[in-house]
Amino acid sequence: MTKDSVGSETFVVRAGFWRIVLLGPLMLFAALLFFFLALVLFISVGNVLGKLALVAIALALALLAAYFLLILSTLAMRVEVGPSEVRFRVPNWRGGVVAWLPWVRAALPYGDIAGVETRDEVYSSFGMTSVQTAYSMVSKTGKRIVFAYTSPLANWNYQFAEAAKLIALRASVPLIDRGAVAVGGITPAIVRGTPSWDTPNMSPEERVEAGNKAARAMQLAFVVVVIALSIRACTQH
Repeated sequence: MTKDSVGSETFVVRAGFWRIVLLGPLMLFAALLFFFLALVLFISVGNVLGKLALVAIALALALLAAYFLLILSTLAMRVEVGPSEVRFRVPNWRGGVVAWLPWVRAALPYGDIAGVETRDEVYSSFGMTSVQTAYSMVSKTGKRIVFAYTSPLANWNYQFAEAAKLIALRASVPLIDRGAVAVGGITPAIVRGTPSWDTPNMSPEERVEAGNKAARAMQLAFVVVVIALSIRACTQH
């Protein structure tokens, strides 16, 4: 992470060297591990009941793998809040899976910005909840640009909240918290994209509860792995 100045200079948010070195391989390993376990569980059982049980667990593991890959993609995000404009680079996966490539690289002058908005996006699949925060700018032509997003699992020292505040300050526009929205399953979101920003929000109580569930989700992920391996070991005899 680099920060030159918060005055009239450039404020840069990006993944630092140690973040990439430590977090990148970890997220990639976790994704590959969950994909491998899902594949092994899917093909390893012959009886119908055992197959159905392990298929459900395999799908949950595959979704976890996809989630870790989404976290991995955040390592390439970069936002430069300059004296006269904002420059950013973000993976273009929000329009659906076919839009993962290329990356979105753009610049927006402060005079063209009508507002800066954030929201929490709540994903729920197989009883597991994850939350990520999306940061967006709305241009005076009405176009919304999502320039960053963070996950509670990978937001350490990722100063996108500070960048959003500085963008709003330099553009002389409000910074609006749009609350939280229920996205649903990770797989449909990857294929179709996230809900419109006009989608009705969750209640404050639901938002807090979603955050609490997300905090426990990664602990449950390891429990799922242990259960999956135990079931596989039992069904082989």
